[in-house]
Amino acid sequence: MVGVVPVVVVPGFALAALAQPAETGSLGCQRLVEERSPDAEIQVIPMESLDNIFILEWQTSLGLSGSCRVNQDGIVVEFSEQYSVPRGERPIETIVLFETDRYVVRIIRQNGQLAMNIYNKSTDRVELRAIPVQATDSDEGTTYSNPAGAINYAATVLSDGAYRLIINRGDRTLYNEQGQ
Repeated sequence: MVGVVPVVVVPGFALAALAQPAETGSLGCQRLVEERSPDAEIQVIPMESLDNIFILEWQTSLGLSGSCRVNQDGIVVEFSEQYSVPRGERPIETIVLFETDRYVVRIIRQNGQLAMNIYNKSTDRVELRAIPVQATDSDEGTTYSNPAGAINYAATVLSDGAYRLIINRGDRTLYNEQGQ
């Protein structure tokens, strides 16, 4: 009678050194996913290799997904899991994110309220941090603005998918640029 002996490759043992780094890293990534979802079917997909770092994406039959970064020795150096809380129920989530030549604009939903962050790349300063904003829909698009401020920041997502930031003080326009 012939018996079947299962062979297990475990990263860290000498046998693992014989495997390709991506293959060894794939096993390590799968092990980390199994720790989080022991009853799920797991699929690990190699995505790309940059400077001896391998990127692997994973997903489970339970709807979880994420990625692993694996170094040239096959060791998982980063494990990430995508947010498992549905959109709209997260404590903080980014609604809009774009840059102009001078600013980075981020509209967030924090505990159900819309807020705006504005970072000035020229001065390396945050001009607005989690300032409440109103959303106004029009044929042109959706504009997020801070109506209570002395300086009004209006970030618009145009209906064609483009972005625009307008900064006004009273009736004077201080800045008006498209973003990306």
